[in-house]
Order: sequence, then C-alpha cells, then structure tokens
Amino acid sequence: MKTLRLLFAPISLLCAFAVGLTCPWLNVYRAAVPYLVMGMLFLVFLQLNWNQLRIRASVFAIVAANVAIPLTFYFIFSALNQPVLAVGAFMAGIAPTGSAAPSVISFLKQNIEYGVTAFVMTTFSVAVAIPLILPHLLPEAADKGFLELFLPIAQRVGFLIFIPVALSLIVRGIVPSSKNKFPKAYRMISFLLWVCCITIMLSVGSNTIVNELNASQRWLVPLCFAAALCVCVTNFTVGFFLSKEFPHESSQTLGQKNIAVTVAVALEFCDPMVSIVPLLYILCHNSWNSWQMIRLSLKEERANRE
Repeated sequence: MKTLRLLFAPISLLCAFAVGLTCPWLNVYRAAVPYLVMGMLFLVFLQLNWNQLRIRASVFAIVAANVAIPLTFYFIFSALNQPVLAVGAFMAGIAPTGSAAPSVISFLKQNIEYGVTAFVMTTFSVAVAIPLILPHLLPEAADKGFLELFLPIAQRVGFLIFIPVALSLIVRGIVPSSKNKFPKAYRMISFLLWVCCITIMLSVGSNTIVNELNASQRWLVPLCFAAALCVCVTNFTVGFFLSKEFPHESSQTLGQKNIAVTVAVALEFCDPMVSIVPLLYILCHNSWNSWQMIRLSLKEERANRE
C-alpha cells in the first residue's frame, strides 16, 4: 500500500495520458479547460505564502529564457518555411511555469520557495508577453492592425490569469484563515483538476488529429512531436544551467509548463494544427515528471527496505 501511495501521482498521470489519447470524444468538454486552469490557479494563489518569494538573479534569467527560447524556435522553424511548427513551438515554449511545479519540486525534495517564486514571476510576465508578441507572429498580422489582434488575446489571457488571482485575494481578505485551512484538500483538488485538464487537452489533440486533419496534414504530426520534444529538452537543459545554487529547481520551473494557458489561446486564435505542438509538449514534460517521481519513489522504497 505504501508503494501505491508513492506511485499515485505518476500512475494518475499515465492514466490521464492513456484516456486522453484514446478517447477523442472527450473533446466535447474542451470548454471546461479554461475553468480548470482558473481553478488550479485560484487554489495555488489562495495558498500562496507571499513571504516565500525569494527574488534571485537566476529567476529573472528563467523569465528571460521563457521568452527567448520560444522566439528562437519560432525563427528557426520560420526559416525552414514551417509556419505552423513555428507558431506551435512558440506557444509551447512561452507557457508559464506550471501551477503544479511547486508541488512536483516538493515531491522531488527540492527547494519549494524557488518553484513558487518562478511560478509567480513567469505567470505574470507571460500574461504581458503573449498579447504583446503573438499578434506579430500570426499570419493575419499583415491584414489586421496590432490592436485588433492584441485586445482579444489580452482579454483571453487576462481572463485566465488575473481573475483567479483577484478571486484568491478577495477570499483571503474575507476569510484570512482560508489560505491554510485545508491544505491537503487543496492539494488533492488541485491535482485532480490538473489530471482532468491533461486528459481533456490530450483528447482535444487526439480529436484534431483523427477527425479534423486531412491526409496531407497528418504527416506534420510527427514533426509537431519533434518540435515539442526539442522545446522541452531545451527548456529542461537550459534551465539546469541558469542557477548554480538550484539547478534542479531551475530546470523544473523552466521545463514544466502550464500548457493549458497557451492551448486555450491557440485554440481560439491560431490554426488548429498549432495547438498540436503544445499539446504534445504535455506528453514530453509530464513523461519526464513521471519518470522522476517513479525513480524517487522506488529509491525511497529501496531505502526503507534496507
């Protein structure tokens, strides 16, 4: 039973992968994704101890890399005349640190304060960066003015990020004890929302591939996976070298993404194929997370037996 408890998180993620990829009909619940994201952000900010924030130079480096890496891949794929991969790689890379990253960092016995700080700073910086940058990258940018694209994108991103932050501050102001009243329940609810979000988003990708793409478009799917994998490996690798003091935490916070934010934006404003790249990024970074969790769980189990 103890082993099963240790492996609960990675097993849940693997089940989410399997269900999402094999049940494209769950795509009908795609409208729930933004609200699941908002629910996760609300619970994270509700519990957030602002005194935990520790501003370090390496966190600013993560924020800069979180913009520079996706732009680099955008220009690389644009130079290769692959506009879908270019925008898709940008949307995968620009996503902020995942709301579950501090929990994963804690599970891996690393510095949770670092993860919380990176989560807050990338979340707010991305909320500004996406509306400012994305309008210049879309094909219709040549025909529409900047404001015509900027305003609806800013509205969508602001809706996803700032409303749950504001609600959490309101609740904390009315009921100060709410931030730490049910910590275990908050973590479990947040994790379940995360699993549901992953399941639905992968089903959206599965439905797009199976039912919305023609034969001439499906050959791009392996390239989308390659692009997602390249962005993911780059993020985790570059992140490791951005901090000498906290290399693992830095790697995790740059590599683990709140992909739901950018998927919600991509599904509304981009070509349907664009969303495939960030959706496949989910497989990449959560596969690495699952492996890290399983490896640590088995290591702890062996240590307890000895």
